[in-house]
Amino acid sequence: MNAYEFLFFSDNLIPSPDKLTALDVLRKSLALGTNSSCIYLFTFELIEVGTSVEFSIGPVQQKSLGLKKPIVQLEICDNKKLVVLCDNLLQVLSIPSLEVSYNATKLKNVTSFQVHNALYEKSLELYIGTKKKTIVLLQLGDSKPQLIREISLPEVPLSFRVDGDALCVGLWSRYLLVNCAPDGTQQQQELFSLDDGQRVTPLVELVEKGEFLVTGMNNLGIFVSAKDGSSRRPPLQLDSNTLALACASPYVLSLNDEFLTVHSGLHYERQQVQTHSVNGGLSLALAREFARCGSLSHIVLIACQSGDLQAALPLPWYSQVEQMLREGQVDEAMRVAEHARQSASDAGQSSPELLAKFRRIQQAAGLACLRRATSAAAKSAGQSVAEDAQKATQYLVEGRIDLRHLLGLCPGLLPPSGSVELPAPPDGLSQLAELCRAEPDRMNLLKAFLLELLFKYRVSRFTGDLRREADTALLKLCSELRPGQTETLIYSELDCDSADCLAFLASSGRHHARALLLRSLGRSAEACQVWRQLLDDSEAGDPQFPGVDYFAEYVTTLAAADADGLFWPHAEYLLAKEPERHLRVLTGCGLPPSDIVTRLESRAPK
Repeated sequence: MNAYEFLFFSDNLIPSPDKLTALDVLRKSLALGTNSSCIYLFTFELIEVGTSVEFSIGPVQQKSLGLKKPIVQLEICDNKKLVVLCDNLLQVLSIPSLEVSYNATKLKNVTSFQVHNALYEKSLELYIGTKKKTIVLLQLGDSKPQLIREISLPEVPLSFRVDGDALCVGLWSRYLLVNCAPDGTQQQQELFSLDDGQRVTPLVELVEKGEFLVTGMNNLGIFVSAKDGSSRRPPLQLDSNTLALACASPYVLSLNDEFLTVHSGLHYERQQVQTHSVNGGLSLALAREFARCGSLSHIVLIACQSGDLQAALPLPWYSQVEQMLREGQVDEAMRVAEHARQSASDAGQSSPELLAKFRRIQQAAGLACLRRATSAAAKSAGQSVAEDAQKATQYLVEGRIDLRHLLGLCPGLLPPSGSVELPAPPDGLSQLAELCRAEPDRMNLLKAFLLELLFKYRVSRFTGDLRREADTALLKLCSELRPGQTETLIYSELDCDSADCLAFLASSGRHHARALLLRSLGRSAEACQVWRQLLDDSEAGDPQFPGVDYFAEYVTTLAAADADGLFWPHAEYLLAKEPERHLRVLTGCGLPPSDIVTRLESRAPK
């Protein structure tokens, strides 16, 4: 499964003999830093014509800091400022002029920084790690820098990230979690130590609100809660010598000098979802809110030691999910789809089109689970057929699949004419239909699945206006697979296509069920004729028919309101077969004894 497409971005952006040492990207602005303290500032555009995608690089703005040392960190700010760290000296430059801003403020002994608030052009808030074993929050502006917060540490901070009032800090020997309370108090918690024997460069990234990712021992990427340092996800197995991380939920990208690896942070087993070869990996830069095709996405730039830049563009989530489903990764596909739906909802970008896409994905996932649940090979291999059937039910019902698509997989279940126009079939339906036609055992398992589904959802929003289709199919399936429950079903406010069901029951030899349906429809005379045929013709037997006593009991009930004159013809039929056995038909019918005697005398042979 691929989550990103990788494109060539540019080469030779930095003139020889300078070497690229740092980069940052914000939307469509790119800043590069070199080993000789030079800064190059570009704008770029993504050009898409058909399936062709390429980048157009705009004019360059260039500045030398005159320090002859490598630039180690850059960050482009929303307020048109560029923060630069070189030789432990932090400066803020204006964009696009690259002139020193804020009264030429220069901060010394800085090891790392993170922009905290860049909403206003005339001020900037920065968290700054210093050689004095502190992290300070400063407000820079036209006047003297203002100290807002200071955090004392046991060692010099090498890297850190901030989330609200929580900081995750990487030191030389350990990681710390620092929580700052509104009253100014601080609580520091040691997360874990770093072994001197396995030298690990501490890297910290913010995964999403409330959660960090840090590099640990044995090439593990460890998730850390901003609240208490716990982890709700298993660690990621990173490549050795990881140089940089970028987190674009639901994916984590890690870079070493040979590969960029895309990991999934969505709790499923196959964490490494994609690997891309790079020649001399150096650093990563992630730009959020990157406009593409009329919507916001993100882009990750990959810097190589040669100075070449590559771009990783995320494939549309819908394409990723479709690819996962084709590869049978149903759980993973649904996690990605649910994450995309929830992210859009959180960003206020929900739409009917998005909901329709999500439901189509649910339908396809349900059909994929159904293929597994009806597979004889899966069943014999001991796989969890019940679990697959449960997931299939969940996804198909939540995805609002048109019930007729499922019923149409089994010939004869649908009534001859539908009530509503059938929508386009979901992905995977034709494949399942072909499998069922070729494998009788699969068809039987499918029928059993549909029977359970219909029993559970026959009266629900899932069936909607298709109650008649649902009940028609349910009666047919029940008479075939659970004939003992047919009578209860028929007398449960069944709304079926009676003509179709009667024909089906007759052709399939379910004569007792046919008589029950006739009786429920008020066609008692026809029902009695069916039962008498079962009594008279042993070859037309139905194992579900209880026998003559059942018929006799029913005939007894006809006397109370015999508007159709059914009681006496069938009572006399029973008396003629076994007079003594069926005398109770007369004694229990509730008619006046004198009427019974008169009737019998008139019919007597003498």
